[in-house]
Parts: sequence; C-alpha cells; structure tokens
Amino acid sequence: MSVDRRVFTAEFTLLLERFGRDPHQLLIARYFEYLDARLTTEEFTAAARKLFEEARFWPAPVEFLHAAKGDPKQLAGEAWQALIKALKAGRPHDAPPEAIAVLKRSGATFRDLEEASEHRLAQLERAFKAEHEATPAPAQPRLLPGETLTLEGSS
Repeated sequence: MSVDRRVFTAEFTLLLERFGRDPHQLLIARYFEYLDARLTTEEFTAAARKLFEEARFWPAPVEFLHAAKGDPKQLAGEAWQALIKALKAGRPHDAPPEAIAVLKRSGATFRDLEEASEHRLAQLERAFKAEHEATPAPAQPRLLPGETLTLEGSS
C-alpha cells in the first residue's frame, strides 16, 4: 500500500480547511504514516472525499479506513449473514469465498454450523466476526527516522 504524497497533501489540506484545523506537522506526519501503510492512493482519495462530504467532525485515522473499505463490524455481520443464507439454502459453498476462508481461520466448519445449538452458534458467530474484523499487522512506516511531512504553504 502506498499513498502518493502530493495527493495526500492536496486532499488533507482540503479537509483541514473544511474542519478549520491547523495541526502540528508531527500530527500530519502521523496521519500520513498510518494511512500510507494501509491504503492505496485511490482508496485514500475516495475516503478523503467521502469524509469531506459526510463527516461532521474531524476524522480519526481509522475513519479513513472505514470510509475506504467499509466498517469492519458491518462487513463481518454481512459476511456472517451470507454464510448462514448459503447454509440454509443447502449450498454452503455458494457463500462468498472470503467468508468461507474466515470461517476456516476461525476454526469452524460448515458441519459445525449445521450441528450447533443456538448457544454454540452464537459462540461460532462471535469467533467468526472477531476473525473477520482482525486486521493484519500494520506495514512498516514509509517515513524515514527524522523525516517529516510538510504540507505545501505551511511553515
């Protein structure tokens, strides 16, 4: 993942203006480091524009991820529902491949879902959602030690 610095500067400057912010350069650098490790330039641009249009308050870094990729809790719930729908239709392998992979990573199988009591099914659902929401370890920061990111026109 990588966010083009010029694109970041332009979009972030617009957000700063919209929300009337004048942050320290270290804060801007931290935002860039976080977002650069997790988003592409296209994802960042889409997220920044969505936040510009919809956010009521200054966004935390994770809100850029949610704007770009969706809310993890909501996505986990939708994936679980897709699994259950496919299972009830008698065609569990028609569930989205990503959901099937998460089911396996959570340590469960379709047979476990079919045979589970209501209580056990709730446990399996929590494990599935936790696995779905889990994010990979963040990529290494792209800023070199001592390097700072400066927005154009700022001192």
